[in-house]
Amino acid sequence: MVWRSFPGQDGDSIGVFARRFDSSGAPLSAADFQVNSYTIGPQNRSDIASDGAGGFLVAWDSEQGGATNDIFVQRLAATTLATLDIDGNGATDALTDGLLVLRHLFGFGGTTLTTGAVGGGCGRCDAATIVPYLQTLD
Repeated sequence: MVWRSFPGQDGDSIGVFARRFDSSGAPLSAADFQVNSYTIGPQNRSDIASDGAGGFLVAWDSEQGGATNDIFVQRLAATTLATLDIDGNGATDALTDGLLVLRHLFGFGGTTLTTGAVGGGCGRCDAATIVPYLQTLD
């Protein structure tokens, strides 16, 4: 599902946000995610289409500094979202998975990497399992 966000959610104006659901309507992630990367001004009239392989395309229009609106498209693969589930708990969350990525990029290890940054129900709960996983993504 894809929609226009409330003003300011994308850091400036109206953004394009999405969330994946399974065929029964149950969410596949704990949080919505932002689709647009350009955030100045409103992003409008979003739509979504499946690519038939578990991924999807999101299209929307935006002025992006011009006088007229242009159409923009972002292709998102289902595996991309699963790959970003760093702690392996089935959810991609900026406050856990995102924090683990940032700490790793800054060279943190051990408990400094994981303290307060691992979500409940984790499959990768400590630095010994998280660091090798992050290294495969580097």
